[in-house]
Amino acid sequence: MAQDKATIIKQAQRFTAKGQIDKAIQEWEKVLEINPKDGNIHNTVGDLLLKKNDPEKAATFYFKAANLFRDQGFSMKAMALYKKILNIHPKSTDALVGLAEMNAERGLVGNANEIYLTAAEIFVKSDSVDRAMELYEKIMALSPGSLALHQRIADLYAKIGLSGEAARVYARCAAAYLEKGDADKARPLYQKVAETVPSDPAGHIGLGTVLASQGHGDEALRLLDKAAERIPASEAILMARASVALDLDRLEEAATSVESVLSKDSSNVAALTLLVRLHAKARRYEEAWEVLERAVELCLNADMDEEAQGILALADQIPGREEDALRLYVQVHRQAGREEEAIQTLKALAESLSSRGDNAGARGALEDAAALAPDDQDIARRIDEISGPVGETLELDVSGIDLDGPPDSGEDEVSADAYVKSLEEQLTGSSDGSIEDFQSIDLGGGEEEEEAEEDPSGTYVIPETDLDVSILKEEPLEDSDEETPEGMDDDDIIIDINRVDDEAPPPPDLHPQTASVDRSPDRFDEDLAEGDFYLEQGLKEEAIEIFQNLNRQYPDRPEPAERLAALLRPKAEAPVMKVRPAQKTDAKAFLESLKDVPDDAEGVGQKAKDEMDSIFDAFKKGVEHEVEEGDFETHYNLGIAYKEMGLVEDAIREFEIALRVQRDSVQGRSMLAMCYMEGGQPVKALEEYRSLESVVGVNDDRYLSLQYDLAVAAEAAGDSAEALAIFKGIQQKAGSFKDVSQRIVKLRG
Repeated sequence: MAQDKATIIKQAQRFTAKGQIDKAIQEWEKVLEINPKDGNIHNTVGDLLLKKNDPEKAATFYFKAANLFRDQGFSMKAMALYKKILNIHPKSTDALVGLAEMNAERGLVGNANEIYLTAAEIFVKSDSVDRAMELYEKIMALSPGSLALHQRIADLYAKIGLSGEAARVYARCAAAYLEKGDADKARPLYQKVAETVPSDPAGHIGLGTVLASQGHGDEALRLLDKAAERIPASEAILMARASVALDLDRLEEAATSVESVLSKDSSNVAALTLLVRLHAKARRYEEAWEVLERAVELCLNADMDEEAQGILALADQIPGREEDALRLYVQVHRQAGREEEAIQTLKALAESLSSRGDNAGARGALEDAAALAPDDQDIARRIDEISGPVGETLELDVSGIDLDGPPDSGEDEVSADAYVKSLEEQLTGSSDGSIEDFQSIDLGGGEEEEEAEEDPSGTYVIPETDLDVSILKEEPLEDSDEETPEGMDDDDIIIDINRVDDEAPPPPDLHPQTASVDRSPDRFDEDLAEGDFYLEQGLKEEAIEIFQNLNRQYPDRPEPAERLAALLRPKAEAPVMKVRPAQKTDAKAFLESLKDVPDDAEGVGQKAKDEMDSIFDAFKKGVEHEVEEGDFETHYNLGIAYKEMGLVEDAIREFEIALRVQRDSVQGRSMLAMCYMEGGQPVKALEEYRSLESVVGVNDDRYLSLQYDLAVAAEAAGDSAEALAIFKGIQQKAGSFKDVSQRIVKLRG
C-alpha cells in the first residue's frame, strides 16, 4: 500500500507539472482515501482547486486541513489556513471564529478580541443575535479587566435591542469602577442602567450609592425613595436606603427600612447584618450581639460560611464580646473545613482567657485545639504551662462544717445554691471563694474521723463523703484514663491545687491568620516555523511580521534577520512604478509598494532617487489633504508603513495624530514608544511606556511585554537601577521571558 501511495503521489505531481489540474486532483483524492487525516494533502488539493478558479470547493478543503492541523496540535498551520480561507471569503464566520480561538489559545488576547468582534458584527447583520452574544461573552471572559471593552459590548447590546444584557454589563462595569474608588466613571453607567431598564433596581441603587459616596446623601435618599415608589416590591432598594441612612447617622430612618424588610422575611441575612450595625451604632450592644448570633446561625445552617465570617467581622463594633466572637469563628472555620484556622483561633481564645486569669477556660480551648492537632507539641506545652506545677500542701479544717446537705426548707434550688455558697464561705473564710490559710481539713462530723492523706504525687486524698466538692476540682476522676494511685480507693476524691503564673502573655489578635509568557528556544523554533509556513502558503505579509517580531525579541538569533533580508532584498533593476494620485484608501498600499525600491548603492542613480523623493513628498502632501484628522486607523497604518520604511520622524507624526483620536490605544502608544526608541529618544519612549501602565494591568496578557519594553527604555535612558528592578520583577513572574536573565547579569556587572 505504501508503494501504491508513493506511485500515486508521483503521478499527481506529474499531472500538476503538466498543468493537468483535474487529473492531479483526482490522484490526490486517491491518496486521501488511503490517508484521510493528512492535512497537508487537503491543503494541496485546496491549492489546486484555487488554481482551477473554484474558490468555494478550495475553501472546503482548507477547512478540513485547518481542523485536522488544529486537532493534531499544529496551531500555526491551522491559523495560516484560516487566513487563506479569509482571503477567499473575508466574511467567513467559521474561519474568523476558528482564528480567534487559536489566537486566544496562544495568549494573543487583543487579536482574538478584534476577530471575535468582526465575526459578531457579521452575525448581527445576518440576524444571528444569539451567535453574536456568544462571542461577546467570550470577549468579556478573555478580558475581564478591560472595562472599556465591556462598555463597548454593552453599547452593542443596547444597539441591537438587548436592553437587559446591556444593563447587566453596564451595572457590572459601574460596580468595578466603584470598587476602584472611581465614582465619576461609575455614575454615568448606573444612569444608563436606570434609563435602559427603568424596572431594574440595580441602576437606582447604584446611583444612590454613588451619590452618597460623593457626599450627596440627601439626594441619594430622595432618589431611592422615588425608586421604592416605582418598584415597591424591591427589598434591595429598601436595603440600599437603610444603608445610606445608616451612614448618615439617620438611625430612625434606617430602622424603618430594615424593619420593613424583616417584616416580610425575618431570615433576611443582609437585613439582619444592617440591624447589627444599627444597634452597635446606637450603643445597644446586647441587642447587636443577639442579632449577630442569629445571623451567623442562619448562615451556618445554609452553608454560607463566607457570609457568616463577614458578619462576624462586625463583632469588632461590639465591646466585651471578643471571646464570644472567637468561639463563633471556631464554629465557622470548623464547618467550612478550615481546621488550621480553627486551631489558630482556639489558641487565640486560650491566650485571651489566660490573660484574665481564666485558666480553666484557657485549658479547655487548648484541649479542643489538641483534639484537632494531636501532634502539635506547642499546644501540649502551653497546656502544661497553664496547668502549672502542683501547689504547696494545704490542710483544710472542715470540722465545723455541716455536711448533711441543705436544710429542708421547702424552697426550690435557690436554697441549694445558698447552701453551696455557705460551704464555700466556710471552706475559704471569705465570700469570694479564695483559699486563704487552712491548717487541716476535717470531713468527719461522725465518731470515726479520717484525716486527708498525702499521696506521693503531691495531691491530697479526701476520704469518701457526702460533700459535693466539684467546685474544688477541674476534671472528673472517672473520665481519666490514669490508674488510681496505690493506697487510694476509686471513690476517693483528688484535690489538685495548681499555681497560676503571675504574668500571662498578652491577648492575641482576634482574627489570627493561617499560616505567560513563553520565550523559550522551543517557542522561537515554533514561531520561526510558523513564519516559514506562512511564506510557503503565499502569506508574505504575515511571514514578514513574524520574522520582524522574532528579530526584535531574539536579537542574538540570526535566522529572522536572514529571512527578512531575503524577503526585503532590493532587486538589481529599478522597478517600474505606477504612481497613483494619493487617496485615503491607497495610502498604505502605495507605501507598501515603496518597500521594494532599491537604494542608490544597488545601482539606481541619484536622479532616480531624487525623482522618488519628489514623488514621495507629493504623496505625503496628498495624504495630508485626503486623510481626515479624526481617522485613527489610516493615521495608525501610515505610521506603521513609515516606520517599516525607516522614516521614523514621519511615523512619530502619524502616531501622534492617531493618538489625539484614541488616547488610550495601547497599540498606538506602543508603536510611538518604539519609534522614539529607534529615533534615539529613550526618555520620551519611557514616558509613553509608563503611561500604558495605568491601562495594561497585572493580569493583562500584555503586561510582561510592557514591563520588558519599559525596562529596556529605562536602561537606554541611563536609569540602570530602575531597569534592573523591573527586569527582576519580570524574572520572578516568568523566569524564561525573552533575554531577561542575560540583561540582569549585564546590569549587575
